[in-house]
Amino acid sequence: MDRLQSMRVFVKVADSGSFVRAAERLELNNAVVTRHVADLEAHLGAKLLHRTTRTLSLTEVDRAYLEKCRTILDEIDEADAIASARTTQVSGLLRLAAPVSFGMHALGPMLMTFREKHPDMVVDLTLTDRPVDLIEDGYDLALVWESLGLAQGLVGRRLRSDSVGLYAAPGYLENFGIPEGPDELGEAHFCLNLSHTDVREHWMLTGPAGAVKTRVNSGFFCNHVDMLRLAARKGCGITPLPDFMVREDVAAGLLVRVLPDYAMPPLNVSLVYLSRKFMQAKVRALIDHLVEETERRIANGPQEPRNFRPAGKSLEKAAARAAEKAAENAAGKTAGKAAAGGLAKTTAVS
Repeated sequence: MDRLQSMRVFVKVADSGSFVRAAERLELNNAVVTRHVADLEAHLGAKLLHRTTRTLSLTEVDRAYLEKCRTILDEIDEADAIASARTTQVSGLLRLAAPVSFGMHALGPMLMTFREKHPDMVVDLTLTDRPVDLIEDGYDLALVWESLGLAQGLVGRRLRSDSVGLYAAPGYLENFGIPEGPDELGEAHFCLNLSHTDVREHWMLTGPAGAVKTRVNSGFFCNHVDMLRLAARKGCGITPLPDFMVREDVAAGLLVRVLPDYAMPPLNVSLVYLSRKFMQAKVRALIDHLVEETERRIANGPQEPRNFRPAGKSLEKAAARAAEKAAENAAGKTAGKAAAGGLAKTTAVS
């Protein structure tokens, strides 16, 4: 029995949750995979995988043996890599997954410079906002929002943390004025909002006095932040956007940060991979490059919020708009009270 190969097969079956999927990934016959696991169980005199009609399960002792197998195999692979490494040039195919907005606005340029450094590398990038399974989907590396959590057995390393500020186009601020406090977001302004139910009516902002839950007047909803950015650039309202998405727009004067003392919870993105002890040279090269490039870009500093003040006529328009909105709210409250009073009188007469 080739015990090391049997260990590899056992680990792959446990990770895949299926003899069939393990056979496909190892490019082996199903019967060969089954025989390797059976030989290992016979050598140990114990059952490693407990099979049902639909699932495979392991006891705590089995899991301990599985982790030991991982360690042994990682050490062997690392030794082989060291012995066979004759060049620092990495090559081959690397499959990577990342969120759509982060991939479009932050990751793309870094991958271009990575390809310049390693022209023999082939990068296969998938942009998706759904959770990915590195093993099931066959990815070498993934970038994920930390808010989604980290699957068991994976290693996570934070790449960056981005502040989420409120932004609007200069044209919008010319027409409606600059909000002086969070409370104005629910009165004299239009907000562009994600479709998520927890932010449709209120935004959680952190300011000088701590956390503030403020009501917002949302005139447009979308399930993707890139559309909100485009709507904000067109002057449709105020929307929260992460730093990585607005750097160029702010520098070009297309967007202006409003209420700069307030921000929504930050967006944290992490690199996620399978092994802490051993990592393929191509994966290590990309991780090192992304960390280096991110640190360099952060060191350059974000664009400073532009100080923006509407012209005199625009101030008058903004003030008139605010007064009109306040009058509408007051009229609504008065009508409500009158209706309630009329109902009370009718009830009394009855």
